[in-house]
Amino acid sequence: VDPIELVAGILAFIYSDEAGEFAREGMQKGLRDYGLSASLTEGVDWVQTHLKCCGVDDHLDWTKTSVAYYWVAMLGNRNDAPDSCCVDFRSGCGEGRATSGFNLYEQDCYRALYDAVLDRGMIMGLLGVGVVVVELVTMLLAWKIREVTNEEVKKEKKRQERKSKRYANPYET
Repeated sequence: VDPIELVAGILAFIYSDEAGEFAREGMQKGLRDYGLSASLTEGVDWVQTHLKCCGVDDHLDWTKTSVAYYWVAMLGNRNDAPDSCCVDFRSGCGEGRATSGFNLYEQDCYRALYDAVLDRGMIMGLLGVGVVVVELVTMLLAWKIREVTNEEVKKEKKRQERKSKRYANPYET
């Protein structure tokens, strides 16, 4: 068993809570600076669209200057949610909807992302266990093949010795 695989699995299990908190902090930063840069905005939109979620904790995050500072305070979108929060996406669909939540995804993005990572983490964990099992079976088979081969070699040596004694020249000294 590869020690790196074992250590990686143990660390992933031990630090899963810290990874969740790291993800929450990253999403909160994304909401705080939403609209400030195109790449950050596209990233948040991608998460909300593909995970069918809105805000870190809920759609009301988009109304709070403490959470979505640039969106609310600098761009003046106090009652608006980004269009990427809309269940039926179309341009302008999030305008005036942040407080009511009408036609917005109900799932919060933290939970959606956590569940997506957990699902994939479970798959990765099971694949890792599968790889370890295959490695162990391979090692056992290799050991057994070596054992059988050594026995066959010993038997063949004994046959050769008996054969050479049987046909040995009696006149040689």
